[in-house]
Amino acid sequence: MKIVERFRVKLGMTLTKAVTISLGKSKISPWVFGFVLLFSILSSLMFWFRKMVQGATFESVIFTVKSGVSGVTSGMTLDAVRDVLLITILCMAIALGFIYFISSVKINGRSLHRTPLQIMIVIVLFLSIFLQDSIYYISSYRTIAALAREESAFIAENYINPKDANITFPDEKRNLVYIALESIENTFADTKNGGVLSKSLMPNLANLANKNISFSHNGKMGGSLFQVDETAMPGVWWTIASLVSQTSGLPLKQFDNTKVYEKRTRTILNGATTLNNILADNGYNQIFMCGSYAEFGGRAGYFSNHGNVAIRDIRGAEEEGIIPEGYNNDFWGMEDRFLYDYARLEIGRLADEDEPFAMTILTVDTHFPHGWVDDGSETKFKTQYENAVATSDKQVSEFIKWISAQDFYENTTIVLVGDHPSMSDFSNEVKEKNPNFIRTTYNCFINAAKKPVNNKFRWFCNMDIFPTMLSAIGAEYDGNRMGLGTDLFSEEETLIEKHGFEYVAKELYKASKFYEKLQ
Repeated sequence: MKIVERFRVKLGMTLTKAVTISLGKSKISPWVFGFVLLFSILSSLMFWFRKMVQGATFESVIFTVKSGVSGVTSGMTLDAVRDVLLITILCMAIALGFIYFISSVKINGRSLHRTPLQIMIVIVLFLSIFLQDSIYYISSYRTIAALAREESAFIAENYINPKDANITFPDEKRNLVYIALESIENTFADTKNGGVLSKSLMPNLANLANKNISFSHNGKMGGSLFQVDETAMPGVWWTIASLVSQTSGLPLKQFDNTKVYEKRTRTILNGATTLNNILADNGYNQIFMCGSYAEFGGRAGYFSNHGNVAIRDIRGAEEEGIIPEGYNNDFWGMEDRFLYDYARLEIGRLADEDEPFAMTILTVDTHFPHGWVDDGSETKFKTQYENAVATSDKQVSEFIKWISAQDFYENTTIVLVGDHPSMSDFSNEVKEKNPNFIRTTYNCFINAAKKPVNNKFRWFCNMDIFPTMLSAIGAEYDGNRMGLGTDLFSEEETLIEKHGFEYVAKELYKASKFYEKLQ
């Protein structure tokens, strides 16, 4: 027993000597400082990028990187520079402080100050930051790219060329007001109307849907499908992709071996016949309007190259005196309250012409990450984004009331469609709390030329909006299908109803020589 106690005492003394720790002077080499600066910049860019694309699909991230920053406001650019600079300084302070402390430690009088050790600490610190995002992006790329290497005849076999559809219009052509509502999804409604919230953020939109025509994937208020289980529909998840799919009946594919861009001019699906081409051929005056710079994401190029649509954006609003000279709200250009004022002005001018008109409006106040809330707006909800959605709901309702009071309303169809599911912090939190809820975008057809055979329990996506809008303004065509879309006013099955969501999505991810010819 005594031998064991003596052994314990001797072992304890030995261990005590082995781990004697003290602090001394520390020195950080220029090499280490350079590594810290480099990794801090990379980390700040990673944090900023994650903030900007949170909730986005990998496809939309790729498109954003490829399309560049043309059309981004100076205020947003300055915000990005400021954020990156602040995060870089914070990362450097934390990393250098940690390294300084570790390097000052002495064990049994021996300093840990070694340049290789410091560099190793830097690498370990910053790898831990990059690891999670790197795994996500690499795995996403491998999954999608693997499908893209396969060739599919799905688009070729199912695409209906509008040129061959024998499209006819009524003698008195109906006007079209098509409003793409930024990030408006049915999740924001209350449970009574098909959402998940106890108190609706969009009561006016729900009321419009209930009183008019709204197509749904279930028995309540629903809409276009974007993701079912783990499968996401490609080419529809971000704004320009949504606009393209809703007006051409085609996805905006990203993984084909095609030349999507040509210098600074977007050449998106120049070989495809779109809604705007059809309207132009039938004598419509057309305008695309947004509150930011229309070049962003290729919007101006797409609409001007299809049907020679006139472009109206923040610069036009400034010229018309809607906003002051040089106005910039540091968000996405100008708020929707100015956008609707501008739209009233332009629609009034269009209505004075002898030809029918088509006005496409893209809202922005509900854009991620936090949306925009005007000064003086009611803020009865907890987060800024919730209040942004509620304010947008009120604004669009007031705009619809204005249109309905005009002389031209009787011969005008209004189409309201959410462009894609929201990518905001709020919507991501709601999604996490309701993992089994199928997120769909809002849709409403007001004063349409016909009634649907069945508007409930229809499984459809953005591409089906294209032929449905044509049908809503009274156009007739062979077969009830156009592009890859189906007229939802008819009883014709959509491709999703016929083949299943997962099958259609996977086929559209694959390469298509037919699609390449449309670029």
